[in-house]
Amino acid sequence: MEERNDKWLTPTLKEAPFYYPGITLEEYEREREYFQNHQTPKDMINYAPLWKQKEGSKN
Repeated sequence: MEERNDKWLTPTLKEAPFYYPGITLEEYEREREYFQNHQTPKDMINYAPLWKQKEGSKN
């Protein structure tokens, strides 16, 4: 079982649109990179964090 250490998580980082409770540092970095690569106005209209995309594909 993976132990979650959230000491790296500051209140400012929790304001990111892709943040969710329990996110790991590795997941946060992957989400941040994806977010940074999708910041054109066209991209932002349909932006969905990777974890939401994954969640949606399960339904």
